[in-house]
Amino acid sequence: MESTDYPFGRLDLIIANLANLPLNNRLTTKDSEKLDSAVKAELNQIYFRLKSEIFRRHYLNDSKDIIRAYLTNINYLAVNAQKLMATDWENKQLGKIIRPLLEGLEALRDEISTRFVSVEVNNGNSAKPTSRQVFKILCHLSVDQIGLLLKAADEIQLISARSFSQVLQTIVPYLSTEKMENFSWNSARSSTYKMENIDIGVVLKVLESLAAKIRSYNY
Repeated sequence: MESTDYPFGRLDLIIANLANLPLNNRLTTKDSEKLDSAVKAELNQIYFRLKSEIFRRHYLNDSKDIIRAYLTNINYLAVNAQKLMATDWENKQLGKIIRPLLEGLEALRDEISTRFVSVEVNNGNSAKPTSRQVFKILCHLSVDQIGLLLKAADEIQLISARSFSQVLQTIVPYLSTEKMENFSWNSARSSTYKMENIDIGVVLKVLESLAAKIRSYNY
């Protein structure tokens, strides 16, 4: 059965409601948890619906437009959510909702691009883009420690991007470690889900060394 309703309608409404939230009406922890759960469920439903649409259209023979429409709307929602977070960055409770929403949109976009767009290009016998050489910087931290450091920098807004995933996608390709010449941004992100005390200790020592070096410039 073909559905003609807008698949991003509920996420659009959630972002609009958050944008119109009165300043004196802060969200409770329970409200935040319910919204976070609703956002995750909605993202899963959107992806399921896209897969159903593509399957119904005989996979990729007639799916280019719908894939493009999904990616366009994901980018549109991500931009709106980023604008909302930028205009109300002091509301930490609101940030706890918007950040997972941004990361969820980013992950959904990556999944769609990897699973469907690349297949579409191959099926169309398009020439593969020429890869350019990437010059890497050796970082004397582990992948887990790099992820931890970048996550902290992102959360205190030392660096700003649409999401933490975008921070990693932008920076990680230019880094290597003593043990790994190449590692994925996903592996760096996965390490931040459960941080080990030993890695926290190493990063703190690095930051202490940086602070001492900076203080030495004051002569």
